[in-house]
Amino acid sequence: MLATLMLIGVAVSPTGSSALLATTGSRPAAQGQADDWVPIGFYGRVVALTPQTVTVKPEGNLTATLTWRSLDGTEHKKVYVQDNTKPPREFTFSEMLKPGPNGVGGAAYGHRVSDVQVGDVVHISCTRTRGVDYCRAIEIYRRPGGQVPPAVGETDVSPEHRWSVRMNAEQAREELGLAALRKVGLRFLR
Repeated sequence: MLATLMLIGVAVSPTGSSALLATTGSRPAAQGQADDWVPIGFYGRVVALTPQTVTVKPEGNLTATLTWRSLDGTEHKKVYVQDNTKPPREFTFSEMLKPGPNGVGGAAYGHRVSDVQVGDVVHISCTRTRGVDYCRAIEIYRRPGGQVPPAVGETDVSPEHRWSVRMNAEQAREELGLAALRKVGLRFLR
């Protein structure tokens, strides 16, 4: 039996920010109906990259909560916690991410496919259609040994509010902190 219901959820990004999700659709009315739920986000390190696909090894702390009500008013809840022991997942770039024939275009927000490099730590907005995982948007969180490139449309934003400036500052703090810990740790070992 299928029931039309309002699906409301909160997706929490690896940095702790959240976004309210809402959609209306048909789902089985039974308890546990979200068992086949595929989360709309994936966080990890890029391990392979082709012009059509990106392969990401899960890492980090990604949690998402899906909450919905059936027509009888019963509230259902499913919590997704990304399993970092799973093998890398391959995502096919959606048509909206691919550049046009002139090489221009692509992403409307986040980063372009051409910005991504193997080794980057990314958050992917994804969807599954007919068994294929599609990447709809990419946000680069870290670029070890380098700088996170500007996101699409960042030039229109003041520097203190730019994604790349924030991510590069966080990465620099992490790298300085690790270097300081290594230095202090070496002193204690002597």
